[in-house]
Amino acid sequence: MESGSINVVKYLLYIFNVIYGITGVALIVTGIIVIVDLGRFSNYLNASIIAPPILFIILGICIIVSSIFGFYCINKQNFNLSIVFTLILIAVLVIEVLLSIMSSVSKENFNNDLRFSLKTSMGKYSFDETHRQSWSTVQRKLECCGVDTPRDWSIIFPENLVPVSCCQNLPVELGALCRNLFDERIIYQKGCYNGLNNRVKARLAMLMYIALAFGLFQVVGIVLACFYTYLLKNGQGSK
Repeated sequence: MESGSINVVKYLLYIFNVIYGITGVALIVTGIIVIVDLGRFSNYLNASIIAPPILFIILGICIIVSSIFGFYCINKQNFNLSIVFTLILIAVLVIEVLLSIMSSVSKENFNNDLRFSLKTSMGKYSFDETHRQSWSTVQRKLECCGVDTPRDWSIIFPENLVPVSCCQNLPVELGALCRNLFDERIIYQKGCYNGLNNRVKARLAMLMYIALAFGLFQVVGIVLACFYTYLLKNGQGSK
């Protein structure tokens, strides 16, 4: 009966460890997707926005390594190794919770910095190619114009003119500008602040929920690892 108990828990840990390793891959993929998506707008984002997906990738690598170590511990049926594996699972759970909190805090606290970055970049549009390219990217990708409205471009261009990236249909002429500022059939009317703000919040919210979901799954593994350690402590199946 005792041998049967430890074998059941052992195989349940095997199943958990397989899924655990897959979650590591999922974290890496998620982090890369978010970095690629938000990286196009990095000129307007501070480090607190880019940090969570980078940490996701690092955590995913650590999970894969610890999953491999977990298989070794399970096979050895050693009490001390089992304790180490349990502590690793607890540490990963704590990190996932912290990552979730970090994503949530970043999601709520970057608004003012974003608006300032957009306005500062707009002021450099005339003489800095990097900022011109950044505005072209954000306005084309998010189908927006200006910080809050197309009228924001009046500090750079004459009245009723905006950059070509504000045009819903790109002009053929090289170096052309968009005209008819308030015609929604020609120029995107929504500002880029709201569009980029919503996009960043959506990506960080996704990171937060994924970290929480994986954290809940982690609790199952911790319970199994603790029970497995308890059985080994009582001398069942030890090697």
